[in-house]
Amino acid sequence: MMGEKKIGMRKHINMSLRRWLVRTIVPTIFLAVLFSSSCSDVSAVATCADGTLMNGICIPSGSSTGLPETDITSVITNVMKWLLGIVGTLAILMFVVSGIMYLTAAGDEKATESAKNNMKFATIGVAVSLLGYVVVYTVYQLATGVGIGTTSPVY
Repeated sequence: MMGEKKIGMRKHINMSLRRWLVRTIVPTIFLAVLFSSSCSDVSAVATCADGTLMNGICIPSGSSTGLPETDITSVITNVMKWLLGIVGTLAILMFVVSGIMYLTAAGDEKATESAKNNMKFATIGVAVSLLGYVVVYTVYQLATGVGIGTTSPVY
């Protein structure tokens, strides 16, 4: 009796899923195909305001691309700083949560061990992220002879 109820429930879930797919996914795909095929005539561009026209494609020249003028080292430095900030924030949050877990364990061995393990893993995460920063900085310094974010050689 119980097995028949489970099978009936599965059939109901499968039918609900099929109905959902037919009602949402199929019209979405149809509309995507319809609108993507209606925008196919792009060859009407004959002039190029801030660049060179090559084979119907406007190649921007100079600073008219709208992209930043910074080099890749600045981008890598900014990404590393953001990631270290995020990891630092998460580590502080984990330290606080682990401390609260440890204080509220009330002598429970499993809860105390769980809190200690969380604290250990948060410390390992901070160490790994700082080690990653040191490795990237060292590789860049060895490859170029210049420290990240500076223009003069580091000796």
